[in-house]
Parts: sequence; C-alpha cells; structure tokens
Amino acid sequence: MASPQKEDGYTAIANEIMEAFGRYRIPGEQRQVLDVILRKTYGFNKKWDAIAGSQLVKATGINKQNMHRALNALVEKNIVIKKDDGNIVKYCFNKNYKTWKPSSKKMTLPRASSKKMTSVIKKDDRSSSKKTDTKVDITKVDITKEKNSSSNDFDVGHFDLFWEAYPRKVGKQECLKIWLNPKKKEIRPSIEELVRALKIQKQSEDWTKENGRYIPHPSTWLNQGRWDDELRMPQETPGGDLKPKTYAQAQDAERRTMVKMLKEIQNDGKSESDSGGTSKTTHLLSHGKEID
Repeated sequence: MASPQKEDGYTAIANEIMEAFGRYRIPGEQRQVLDVILRKTYGFNKKWDAIAGSQLVKATGINKQNMHRALNALVEKNIVIKKDDGNIVKYCFNKNYKTWKPSSKKMTLPRASSKKMTSVIKKDDRSSSKKTDTKVDITKVDITKEKNSSSNDFDVGHFDLFWEAYPRKVGKQECLKIWLNPKKKEIRPSIEELVRALKIQKQSEDWTKENGRYIPHPSTWLNQGRWDDELRMPQETPGGDLKPKTYAQAQDAERRTMVKMLKEIQNDGKSESDSGGTSKTTHLLSHGKEID
C-alpha cells in the first residue's frame, strides 16, 4: 500500500500556476512529461535541469517516439523552455503562463454544417456528391501535410545540431535523408545522447590518428548505429604522459627519459665521477645534441 508523506519530499508549486493549469488544456502524455520536468526542477529547488530522453521515458512509461512528440509540443507551446549549448540540453518550466501559446485544435466540421452537407448530397445528383467528398479529402490531405511539414522542420533543427558536432562534414544531403527516415528515427537516440557520444568518440585513437582519416562518413555513422561503438581511448603512462603511438614518438619519449635521468645524476653530484657513463648516454641522443 502506497503511503506518500510530505516529510519525504515535495514539489512546491504556486497556487497561481495550479489555477493556470486548470484553465489550460494539456493533453495526457504532454502533462506526464511536464510533471516529470516539474519534479526534476522545482522538486530539487532549481530552475533548469539536464534531463535525458531516457529519463523521461523511464519516468513516464511512454515509448520514446511519443515522449519526444509530447516534449516537442510543450516546447512549441512555450510551456517548457529548452536551452541547448551544443553539448548539453537543459529544460525548465515557463512559469509566465501568459506567454503560453494556445493548443492547436483539430479541424473538424461542426455538426450543423455536416448535417447540412448530408442533406445537400441527398438532394443533389451523384456527380455533385462526389465533388463534395473530394473537397473534404483534400482538406484532410492538407492537414496531414501541414503536420508532417512542422515535424520535419523540428527534425531538421536537430539535424543541424548533429551536423555541427560531427567532425567530418561530407555528404550532407544523403545524411539528411537518413536522418528524416521514419524507420531510422524510431531507433535513433535523442540528439543529446548523439552529441554526447560524438564528444567521446572524437577523443578516441581511431578518430584522432592520421588527421582523422578513419572517421566514418556521417551517413555511415547514422546508418549503422555507430553511436554504440566502443573505441580505443588514448592510454596514459604512470607518469601521466600519453602512451606513444608512433616510432618517432617512442624515440622522443626515450630521449626525454634519459635527459631526466642525467639531470638526477648531476643533482646528486655523480656526473663528475661517472663521466664515461655520461658520454655514452649523450651519444645515444639524436641530432647530436648534448646535455648541459
């Protein structure tokens, strides 16, 4: 049996905001997402919070696609404000309810007009009734196109963020087609998770060697779900230096180690008594450079 207690924590919301919720219609899934955002922000006495899409899915129980649709609607209505600095996306609740945009209403025919249209069709001949049905069908098609267009505009905005973060900018139009593909959108994580994965992979050995020669094309990266790749990261030696990747770097590391050893010998006052060993070590240094 559930027994929530205020002493265990609560979310403080002004009565004026609760009254605004009573006057403003927020559909079910949008309200679920909004409640989680309120809990993550006001519930912890802060205005902004970096909330991952996976957190919202887990907290609401809504599938990822519907969750993103509900979140985008809240942002479009200005109920939720989104801030993206290129790496982290944060959300906050807009308490200025006077700036909330009204909900978009479905375009449906009133009952009176539909009855009137039915009576006209009965009185009219078959050709005129077909013409009337065609007009209604065209209206439905236009509404569907408008919805798809606004959805694509939002997706293109997220694509621009991805394109800006990706280090190899080739085949942009092909990449955009993959991005807008409905089947690919269902399995692709949120833009926040993609940018976070890119930030890590850009530091990997595979992507940094030979001036980024082995960075995959962005279309390949999206098509193959490469955000899940586990790439090798540069390793560090016990002294904190990066592990040499090439023969030249190994030689340079060896020379610096030898120089360090010679300086330690000199500091101990042993350089004079062991001149032979010093000259041998100096001979090993490249380019004929001697140690002072």
